[in-house]
Amino acid sequence: MHRLSPSTVPILYCPTTVMLVDDQVGFTKALSFLISDHNILNTLFHSPHPALDAINQQRSFSIGNVITHVDDPKKEAFSTAILNISIREAHKLIYNENRFSTVTIVLVDYAMLGMNGIEFCHKIKNKNIKKILLSGRADEKMAVEAFNNGIIDGFIRKGDRDMTLNVLNAIKKYQLEFFKNLTKAEEEILKNITLPYYLNEAQFVDVVNQVIKENSIVEYYYYELSGSLLMFDGAGRASLLIVKNDEDLDFAAEYLSENNVSKDIVKKVLEGALIPFFWEPRNYLISEKHTKGCLYPAKSLKNIYGNYYYAYAKLPLLKNLNHKDILSFNAYRDKVDGSLI
Repeated sequence: MHRLSPSTVPILYCPTTVMLVDDQVGFTKALSFLISDHNILNTLFHSPHPALDAINQQRSFSIGNVITHVDDPKKEAFSTAILNISIREAHKLIYNENRFSTVTIVLVDYAMLGMNGIEFCHKIKNKNIKKILLSGRADEKMAVEAFNNGIIDGFIRKGDRDMTLNVLNAIKKYQLEFFKNLTKAEEEILKNITLPYYLNEAQFVDVVNQVIKENSIVEYYYYELSGSLLMFDGAGRASLLIVKNDEDLDFAAEYLSENNVSKDIVKKVLEGALIPFFWEPRNYLISEKHTKGCLYPAKSLKNIYGNYYYAYAKLPLLKNLNHKDILSFNAYRDKVDGSLI
């Protein structure tokens, strides 16, 4: 489970692996044990050279084609539908067990035999990988210089009393930054079309954090253009944070009314007391009896741009999810014998 930093909701997130590199065997094992206690996957190296070989041979983290290309989305009548379909492809990362084993952060000691930590970070080929340097007081000047030159993303003083807490906070921060950077191109496309402003708003971040905490969510995927998030807990159980705005609700109310759904239900939708989510195409209504399981009691948030509404729902077994092929976080952790690599 992770907590989002203020004003940050990446369009997808899943747990990944931290590489620990230090030639002090006892220190590395102790740090591994401490962060494993917080369900942080990690792999240990006690020499910089094999660690560098391993990380440079790793396949780049791939999210596939999250956004279907549309030449001029503002002019194409079906662009919204096309984008919505392609957005729903993003969650297919859940079928790739390599998502958990992929190293996205390196935590490396400065003072090592054969190669210091700054040299190590400089030789990492994948620039998306986040690099944190563990330094002593005597090394701090070089750490600051490496940070200013963009060789490392941050540094932590090795002997500080709060070192473990600082390491945990840094890992959470940089894992989120990794996914923000990974999906930067997709976010730019969406921003020019329809990326909801509230995805990066502090109020909404608080809502997402609360849902993550209360439901032990470990991974999530942007699931539709309104900003809804498909979520999974450690056991791989799916849920959805449904998000709609006033325009979405006006459209839904009109559709419900055209299909002879009662005025009372239509009114609740218009007011934002109920919000719709149709799990499968056949759920698009023909009569009021089909509204069961598709309308959810909602809460609202307001700001200067308007209103938006949200509801958290546990999912039925969706036909578009191959549940038997999903490798959950817990299953992966057990697969590596509980040692978190």
